[in-house]
Amino acid sequence: MNPATSQQSPPHSRTSTATPSTAELPPRVRELIDRIDSGLPAGRVPAAIFGNPEVYSTELRKIFGRAWVYMGHESEIEAAGDYVVRKIGEDSFVVTRSENGDVNVLFDACRHRGVQICRADSGNSSHFRCPYHGWTYSSDGSLVGAPLWKNAFGSMDKKRNGLARAAQVESFHGLIFATLDPTAPPLREYLGGMAWYMDLVFGLDRDGVEVLGKPQRFVVDANWKSGSDSFSGDDYHLGTLHKSVWSIGAFPVPFSENMMGYHIQASPGHSLSFSMAEDADEPGPNFFGFPESLAEHFDSVNITPEQLEVARRSRVVVGNVSRTSRFSRSR
Repeated sequence: MNPATSQQSPPHSRTSTATPSTAELPPRVRELIDRIDSGLPAGRVPAAIFGNPEVYSTELRKIFGRAWVYMGHESEIEAAGDYVVRKIGEDSFVVTRSENGDVNVLFDACRHRGVQICRADSGNSSHFRCPYHGWTYSSDGSLVGAPLWKNAFGSMDKKRNGLARAAQVESFHGLIFATLDPTAPPLREYLGGMAWYMDLVFGLDRDGVEVLGKPQRFVVDANWKSGSDSFSGDDYHLGTLHKSVWSIGAFPVPFSENMMGYHIQASPGHSLSFSMAEDADEPGPNFFGFPESLAEHFDSVNITPEQLEVARRSRVVVGNVSRTSRFSRSR
């Protein structure tokens, strides 16, 4: 695939999330980063970055602890009291719709002894009650009750003992993102040039998108960067790993033709891959293979005519958002 042309991509703004100084990192991690820098011109990286526990521990703090992470879609928590449980790094968070309609991202741990307060992946509840000592929280994370509070804790303030919250929460085309970093820039600024492509993918229909059923969720025994690599431009694996798609005739474009398109670094930490028709007049699939009955309603109410044309010529898109989250769209 070739780099994107200026006609098909926006002016890419850099995000303001700084890369941590190597002086802040453990010696073994600094050594691996030095090896990465020296090996990149030849296209080589040390395999240890995928399995070294010090690297992973550092990533949890420096990446997952600072990045904006996708938590879910607003349509998954439409009604007051709706919730889903998702992760930032290895920590569970409860994403809730409170009684006043606000979206909250709450650390799934009682402020008393840290016991998990939500025992289901999703549901609806006006309150969450810790099974250990009975501390009870509302859907916005406020501590609203505890047995024998005055006897046990005297004048301790309940208002200061609500569930810990993500530092910032924002929604983008209904996609809920959260960050644990109170100094992180606003989400759109953090996305930089990636916002242009997310507008394109999620803004095709003036009514937006919604989740129609429970998401399929898998636990894969692999380092998180392996998936990121695949979504940032490894279209080479499709002809082998996903060969059955072509073998059964489920995709109308030959593998070699599907490789035509663009690899794009939209801004630091955000990347994507487009399979696109080289000629604007080539037959479909168009609009990522959406059914014609749906595609005929796509317009430029929420996006530019340029974005609409890029989407019209696109067959498949896969991308990494915020290093930690991925999306794809194909027939």
